[in-house]
Amino acid sequence: MTPMVNINPLLLKGPLFYEVIGRPDLALRYRRRQSAKTLVRVGGGIALGVGILGTIAEAAAASFTAWPCALSGSSNQPACASQSGSPVPLALLGLGVAMLIAPSFWSTDPLTEAQKVDLLAEERKYPVLEPADPMPFFRR
Repeated sequence: MTPMVNINPLLLKGPLFYEVIGRPDLALRYRRRQSAKTLVRVGGGIALGVGILGTIAEAAAASFTAWPCALSGSSNQPACASQSGSPVPLALLGLGVAMLIAPSFWSTDPLTEAQKVDLLAEERKYPVLEPADPMPFFRR
């Protein structure tokens, strides 16, 4: 017969905590939040990449239009007038960086530690445990 080992459910991280205490709805909410964070980061990486490519393309286009003006020596022609680049690539760069950083500040856990302790007490399957005590079942 395999001996049973009691562990503090508060030591479990991620959706496993909610599955162990019998709350698959909260485990699903955890996974959805985690997926949303990943999706925002992927979108941020794409926006950053497009912004970098757009900035490189604008720089290349500006350098190709500058050569004929420099060789002809006339800067009075409309084609040789100084043109500012589009703000879109720089906006995409900023958006991409923001989308990569912002999810770090979002919580994937639907409950706080205090709410988890209250949830354990409500479920009555586990004794009320202090989060700081990692192994209360082995204390005598």
